[in-house]
Amino acid sequence: MTTTAPPEERIVLRHVRWDTYERLVADHEDARSPRFSYDRGVLEIVSPGSWHESIAQLVTSMMAVIAETRDVDMTALGSTTFKDAGWDRGFEPDACFYLEHAARVRGLRRIVPRVDPAPEIVFEVDITSSSIDKMALYAQFGVAEVWRHDGTTASIHLPAGEGYRQADASAAVPDLDAATLTRLLADGLRTPLPRWLREVRAWAGGGQPS
Repeated sequence: MTTTAPPEERIVLRHVRWDTYERLVADHEDARSPRFSYDRGVLEIVSPGSWHESIAQLVTSMMAVIAETRDVDMTALGSTTFKDAGWDRGFEPDACFYLEHAARVRGLRRIVPRVDPAPEIVFEVDITSSSIDKMALYAQFGVAEVWRHDGTTASIHLPAGEGYRQADASAAVPDLDAATLTRLLADGLRTPLPRWLREVRAWAGGGQPS
């Protein structure tokens, strides 16, 4: 099944062997695109468009400014591959961030699930809707917080039971709620970068974005 839209192209293949998935990941190890998600035989391949990538890049820039302004350690690992053969699952987020465990993973060549910690925050742009239950993947790997963006609105999800619940605000980034995250990213898509970075810095320092 293939779903195509201007922001991204999404292909879903079923009955795919784990070794096939691993070969595809290895062949694209140094590329940001396409991104692969795998869930017990179901393989999803996403090729992001410019709108999709712009949103993901803005989140990374935003988190860097927040870390600098608040003097908080952070390691951003982009679309790093997280996979585990025993779970028969794997994913590549649009962006991910370590805060509490930033120093522990800094400089690692590869993240090994069940040995290394999961990122505190995973960010995904999901404009055309995934055919894989990504939240189940993130929960399996122990991701503490998920931010999602549908191309217009951002939402924040915190652990609840065996999955996640939508929350008003982030637990990892104090004072950041879903409305502010939506507003900052929307502003970043239409504002010259230097001005937008100043707005993020002002908000992170206790001000409000204009």
